[in-house]
Amino acid sequence: MKKSIFIITFLFVSICFAQRSNSDRLPEPNTNKTRTERPKFEAKKVSGIFEYNSKKALKKLKLKSKDSSAISTKASIENYNSKMEAITLANKDLFEGLDIIVNQSMEAAMSSGNREGIKNTMMMVREKLEPIRNKIKAEETKLNKDLESTLNPVNYSSWLDFQKSVKAKLNPARPRSQNRAGRQGSRPPRGGRGR
Repeated sequence: MKKSIFIITFLFVSICFAQRSNSDRLPEPNTNKTRTERPKFEAKKVSGIFEYNSKKALKKLKLKSKDSSAISTKASIENYNSKMEAITLANKDLFEGLDIIVNQSMEAAMSSGNREGIKNTMMMVREKLEPIRNKIKAEETKLNKDLESTLNPVNYSSWLDFQKSVKAKLNPARPRSQNRAGRQGSRPPRGGRGR
């Protein structure tokens, strides 16, 4: 597995650098300051691996730490977190290889203007991460079933809200471009009333 990831990474890097011309390698003056920084691709985050803070969860659910449902809830959350750690360790090499491939692919696409390469790379990433995502969903379903049997309906509903808020923080909405928002605000709506 390690060898195949290394070979794929090596071939991809070789192809990317072979296609770049000398003029692409030289930076243009002052262009680095005006370009917006692209966030780095992180395969672990894209796959959906994250852990819950059990103390925050108990606080959100308003459970006292000595209560039997709090003890069961904490044990279920910590069991889920240990499963996420195991999945992370089992796929460490894959995540690192995908990080390298995708980040270099995005860099090459930005410099050459060829977006087809990044599309193919992202399709490959989806294919590689799908089994991991399925494992994570299965563990999350198991956690939710455990908590549903442990918690009363009000606390379980609070748990689902907490879970949703944690996921929302992990996947923040993309910021809207100021230029785009400004243009839309100054533009009159299409199909105006004067007709």
